[in-house]
Amino acid sequence: MLLLIFRVYFVELVYLASFSNIFIICWRTKQRVNNIILRLKMAGEQWINLVHVRMLKKIKTLKFNIHRLKRNSISKKKKDRRSINNSSFIISFMYKRLVVSVL
Repeated sequence: MLLLIFRVYFVELVYLASFSNIFIICWRTKQRVNNIILRLKMAGEQWINLVHVRMLKKIKTLKFNIHRLKRNSISKKKKDRRSINNSSFIISFMYKRLVVSVL
């Protein structure tokens, strides 16, 4: 009788041990999966941050290029105005000479 009780308890202990091992294995697997997911998230965030920084740099260079183009176009407009004024003066002078020569 004592042997039978011991066997039943022993079998139950073996079952409990196997279940606890399975539980521990599952828990460790879950921890590993969580660690892998966390690492993937961190890698994804780093990649997103890298892309964001690259986009900001591109936007900054685009803004600078636009600013430079505007600045150059303004200076060109000033030069063009001067040249237009000079050319209109020359044209008007030539026209006056032509009119004077015809008269």
